Amino acid sequence: MTDEANKPSTDDAIAWANDCMHQALAEVTETGIFQGLTVESKVAWALPNKIMIGRVRDTGGDHREFWLIAGELPTDCIDASTCPTARDAARHFALKWQLGAKQLLDLNARDDVEQKPGQDLEKAGNELAGIAEELYAIANEDLAWADSV
Repeated sequence: MTDEANKPSTDDAIAWANDCMHQALAEVTETGIFQGLTVESKVAWALPNKIMIGRVRDTGGDHREFWLIAGELPTDCIDASTCPTARDAARHFALKWQLGAKQLLDLNARDDVEQKPGQDLEKAGNELAGIAEELYAIANEDLAWADSV
């Protein structure tokens, strides 16, 4: 975490989290996950300039809700019924990514992984494992969640 001198202002932190939410929404919308043309979104928790976790509701189709995570880590989303809070969602993403990293590092499971040309699966697996471990540590840090929604 940052010291007080380097801590972003509240306005800067809110602006960063909102920008992060909009970029992440654009990214996941391309996957076709949302049935409707519009979604409602709200930042639920953020570690400024690092991690944003938001709640998204598809206003069309079946009105499903999702947890969305983005920032200096992979953009990802899960069904909101999986986790009741943003903190629980952070733990879920950490576990999901840890399992994904294990799959990338397991030579026997690599046949199931879609590999891009020139991609180093071992390096990608180690990076994802590191991100997962860092996120899990943050999720377990009570101080980081004191002001969570």
